[in-house]
Amino acid sequence: MSTSDESDRETGAEELDLELPPEWRASPGDFEGGRAAVLVPPERHELIRQVLRHAADIRFVADLAELLAADADLIVVGHQFLAEVSAERRSAVLRQWRERLDPIRVVIDAPYGSRVALQVGDSVDLAAEPEIDWFELEARIWALLRRVRLERDRSPLTGLPGNRWLVRYVEEMLRDDREIGVLLLDIDDFKRYNDRCGHLRGDAAILALALAASQAAALHGSFAAHVGGDDFCVVCTPEVLDDVAGACLSTFEIQTCALADRELTITLAGTVVSPAHAGGLEQVFERLAHLETQGKLRPGSNYVRRDECGGDGAGT
Repeated sequence: MSTSDESDRETGAEELDLELPPEWRASPGDFEGGRAAVLVPPERHELIRQVLRHAADIRFVADLAELLAADADLIVVGHQFLAEVSAERRSAVLRQWRERLDPIRVVIDAPYGSRVALQVGDSVDLAAEPEIDWFELEARIWALLRRVRLERDRSPLTGLPGNRWLVRYVEEMLRDDREIGVLLLDIDDFKRYNDRCGHLRGDAAILALALAASQAAALHGSFAAHVGGDDFCVVCTPEVLDDVAGACLSTFEIQTCALADRELTITLAGTVVSPAHAGGLEQVFERLAHLETQGKLRPGSNYVRRDECGGDGAGT
């Protein structure tokens, strides 16, 4: 039987989860397949098991040396194991953490002053207070995992999410039994342009298309992703698919004028995908890529559309 406070908290979490876009939702999948190495007192083992119950492997280690040597995506250490070693040893441990990007590092049962120092200066991703409960600790670790995975998948050039988040977003939409509009877009004959004008001009062209895709997506409450190179994708509702495509075309034209590169053209291929295609996303994207190739046979910038249900449409 849950207390009133627990019931309120669970309800609030569910309501918050529903308000977030699918690509930001917390879910057990955020740590499925993950490996954790843990150095905490025995009385905290059950807390950690509850928090990390979706991890593929939880390994409780005996000391700091074993923790540092562990091959893990996440390490959790009780503050007392850092506090009880010599200052020299503690400095060596924290220095080693600062020199590595992985794994995610969590310290639990840290007093206030230590939490500030650990998170600000010692490359600890999360320092949790002694009184934290499993629900709060789990929520904070999930947030860390989502942020790290998004940043790893984000394009360093455009800042847009990449393939992993695109697939997850599409799958979430289709799981909710909703049709979606999918738009692929890229720059025509980009390799030749990049070879002729240089990588700096090439990057500027990619950024122009990224701006066109992201602005069109934002205008229509949609999701834009940078698939790679000069390839982008926008996911939207079917009703605004053509409007998103038109916004991309017009914004890119404005950007090319600013770049003084009127020769640059783009091709967009759009389709409507139903929940029935959830198990065949690879084939859907293959057909879109083929449609995009056909669109490139036309002069100038083009938008071509063929819905999965069989309807055809085209625009320029």
